[in-house]
Amino acid sequence: MRQKSSTRLTGFQKLVILLILISLSAVYEYFILSGKLNKISVYDELSDRLNSVKTRVARLEYLLDMYVVASRFENTTVEMIKDDVSEIDKDINERLSGPGFRKLLAQDAMLYDGISSIADDWRVITGEINRLNSASSKDEVILIHNAVDTNTVLVNERATTLLKVTFDNRNAVFSEIKSHVIGSLAVFLAFAVLLAALYRSRVHSLMQRLISTAGSVAGGARTGRFSESGGFAYPLGSALNDMLDSFEGMLDEKDKILAGKVAQLESMGNRMKAVSTFLSFAGSSISTDALFTALLTELARSRSIAAAVYLIDENEMRLKSSVGFPEEYAREASAVWKGAPGDESLRSGKSRIFERMEDYPDHAYASLLARAGFNVLFIAPMSYDGVVTGLLYLAFKERIAVSDEARLFFETLSGAAAVVAGHISLFQREFERKRFYERILNQLPQGAAVFDRDGYCRFFNERAKKLMGADAGAGFADVYRLLDDDALAASGALDELKKAYDGAASETVVDYDPALLAKYGFKGKARRLRINGLPLFDPSGDIREILVVYDVAD
Repeated sequence: MRQKSSTRLTGFQKLVILLILISLSAVYEYFILSGKLNKISVYDELSDRLNSVKTRVARLEYLLDMYVVASRFENTTVEMIKDDVSEIDKDINERLSGPGFRKLLAQDAMLYDGISSIADDWRVITGEINRLNSASSKDEVILIHNAVDTNTVLVNERATTLLKVTFDNRNAVFSEIKSHVIGSLAVFLAFAVLLAALYRSRVHSLMQRLISTAGSVAGGARTGRFSESGGFAYPLGSALNDMLDSFEGMLDEKDKILAGKVAQLESMGNRMKAVSTFLSFAGSSISTDALFTALLTELARSRSIAAAVYLIDENEMRLKSSVGFPEEYAREASAVWKGAPGDESLRSGKSRIFERMEDYPDHAYASLLARAGFNVLFIAPMSYDGVVTGLLYLAFKERIAVSDEARLFFETLSGAAAVVAGHISLFQREFERKRFYERILNQLPQGAAVFDRDGYCRFFNERAKKLMGADAGAGFADVYRLLDDDALAASGALDELKKAYDGAASETVVDYDPALLAKYGFKGKARRLRINGLPLFDPSGDIREILVVYDVAD
């Protein structure tokens, strides 16, 4: 008679079933936590997009300032504005509002409302920018600029608020993951304690090790791992360790990405601060030497970076200013052959990077930098009115790769410095020209005065002051008004002089009594004067000022 086969499970079978259940549970936990980590990834991507919007909007503000305030109407500036508008439009209307964030925005009303508000503000900004093409006057352009400026501030404020919300939500999900992991481990521990009561004699030591490891992991020890030694303990320990390794890899990757973004934001902040400091200084000084020193000081804040500016002087590049180089640099590198950087930089107006000093054509210059410990050289052209007027040299001690963003930043800053320096030189030339003409007018034997369209005095030479009996050091700008001259009005000569505003020269002889204009400090004696009115045409043919010549009539 055959014995009935036992239907009871053996200890090994139970162990296999137990391990299968534990493995399934681990897989379940993995998928749950993977979903949460994916959510963190979505938050990180949303933060990237918001930071991109902030950065591009800040750049757009700067370009609009160049376009409107600095009156830089070059095609390059307009194209850069168009490119930025296009990229920001993609970020807001295609990426932020796209399907990648649709589920997340549907779950978070605050994020949805914030991004909707940014999209609304951006529509206002693009509408205002589109009006630039049809603006009929500078005042209208400035109004459009101010409207865009106001809405970009709103976009930046909302983006900053959403970044904080995104950061807080990400941390909340991370806390959920941590709580979930701790909870899961707690469940595993409870189950292990139950098994210890049933199989104390067989798995007691194993459970002790599991409890100890789980406790350290739950306490934040990311390097903790479960034991994989000994018979049936291997599958469980291996599965748990795989899970922890997966989590560890994901967290490490996210930490690296986050650290990179933080470093990128800090770098961008430092660059924007450098631009702001440089532009603030540029607006308060008309010295090109001080301007270049301020620029190089901002660029060479790190001890591992040195900077220099060279300006074109016939066939040489003359050193204008340098910061961060050794003392002998100013002596040994005061002039550089114009072709040394590799004519590319001068002919094409593009920057160049030499990642090895031995690649630089001027070996004496390269040797000087190498002795000072510099390993990488970056050269950016400085262009004014479409002409390369100089070069910006940046030397790095660390062997780094200059990113496209850094390259664009250096090129933009060097271009801005060239434009500001060009404007300063233009102002100085115009100022010297003005002083030259004033010296000529002051040496005339006749009295001479220049009046604007509103009749206000812009210049009064010394002979005119003497005829009027005014003090030699008196100034009449925005004070004495030709059209309010009672002495001229009483004699009828004022109507003749007004003809100069219409382009006709006029001459009149009048008995002129400066005492009638004592309020202007005129104390001269009455006499007969021959007064001529002459129109002064500007390069466009318009009459913005007239010249009035006074002489004693015979």
